[in-house]
Amino acid sequence: MVFLKARDRIVWLVAVSALLSGAVSAGAVAVAGNGDIGGAFARDQLTIYGPAHAALSIALAVGGLLLLVLRQREAVAALLGTTGMCAAQLAGAGLVGYRRWPLYWGCCSPGAVTEQSRVRMLAVAMALACAVSAVACIVVLWRRFPVWQGWVAALAFPVALVVAVAVPRLMAGAWSDGRDLAAGALTYSLPFAAALASSALMGRFAALALAVAVACSAVMATVGQPFLESRLPFRDSVALVVAAAVAVAVSRLIPAGQRVGLESTPPTDRTPSP
Repeated sequence: MVFLKARDRIVWLVAVSALLSGAVSAGAVAVAGNGDIGGAFARDQLTIYGPAHAALSIALAVGGLLLLVLRQREAVAALLGTTGMCAAQLAGAGLVGYRRWPLYWGCCSPGAVTEQSRVRMLAVAMALACAVSAVACIVVLWRRFPVWQGWVAALAFPVALVVAVAVPRLMAGAWSDGRDLAAGALTYSLPFAAALASSALMGRFAALALAVAVACSAVMATVGQPFLESRLPFRDSVALVVAAAVAVAVSRLIPAGQRVGLESTPPTDRTPSP
């Protein structure tokens, strides 16, 4: 096993950033439109967020905590990928949420959104904090932890491209509405695609863990029906994302010796022993 230095300051800073952004996002999704505390963490609240956003904020904070204590290289790489994906999804939710709060009050809110300015500013704070964490995770992962795994692992790149392009189209239903396409990309397709692409530069354990995290996040996104995606139902896209994660995982389960013609194998010493 390869371990990190006991005092890896860069990873420590990323961990602190994840902790802080997790706390900010949890606070943002916990405040309802009328000022009540609960929001996405409770039922029947005046909010545009859903259970998936509450789960992502918790996962982001937990990822930050684990990054502070774990030192095994593969585990840290998997955590950076998963934490970055969660942060990117919440950053997208904050950006989209800033615009959706007024729409929610205007068309579908069961009550008056009396704290519109407050919840919109919280959405901006969540977007900024989580964007910083997402970028930090990706930069550290790609610059300090890349391990080329051969051309079979590179299958993750075209799979990620399909997810990035197809998911917004499936959610929006057409190419004509640029805002809906951008919303689908920010909240789902780009975070998932970035995570899948990053798996190509990870060891087998880390890549498998990240593929599982992508599939679980996609399934979790179907829980409830938050207004944040009322016009863009993600349920029509979850099968594609899960299939992409499975394809990446299966490609990494192929034994190295069976990757004929794609990866170099060390020469065999055929000299007979005396």
